Amino acid sequence: RRLVNAGGNAFARLYRAFLAARAAIVLALVAAQLIAGLLGAQPLHWTVALCMAYAAQALTLWLLPRLQRGATAQTLARVSSPQWWGSIGVDLTVFGLLHALDRSAVLNFVALFVMPVLMAGVLTPRLLALATAAMAALLMLVVAGWAVLLGDDVGLRMTQAGLVGSGFFVVSLLASEMASRLAREERAARGSMEFARQQAQLNRLVI
Repeated sequence: RRLVNAGGNAFARLYRAFLAARAAIVLALVAAQLIAGLLGAQPLHWTVALCMAYAAQALTLWLLPRLQRGATAQTLARVSSPQWWGSIGVDLTVFGLLHALDRSAVLNFVALFVMPVLMAGVLTPRLLALATAAMAALLMLVVAGWAVLLGDDVGLRMTQAGLVGSGFFVVSLLASEMASRLAREERAARGSMEFARQQAQLNRLVI
């Protein structure tokens, strides 16, 4: 009954849940930078500044509901929309910069790409979800190529980038399939409840 009464709010709930997850990730990221500094590692100053700027954006978007009003299934289905860039696009850009420019090996930022890929798989059409996974995989390949030019092992770098990029596509497809199945079940449950409501009204009319 809660599922049926929620109606079209399911997308909004999922969107807010992902915004909360982004806020939790960015807090963990900032905390990891601080802990690494306390343990003797020296993270780059621009890395800390980028993490702080990302934290401000993620927390602001999560804590201010008026900034979430334009986010719908239609707006997130377009790469050109501000809503897509305000969440998925920002994540890809920031994580790509962190992964590409931080060569101090203090932290590994590769796993962070799972968040925008998963968010696109659940909230956007399958084609756009696969495009998001392709963007993340391309970023991995570009960074791997840059590392090879700087002297790293070409086989190791390209193999790692290929495996991680393949994992992005798997995550995107699985998330998209699960979201589609849940949406079908929600529509079926809503239709069954509506049919039961109409049948009850007919029974009352006959009685």
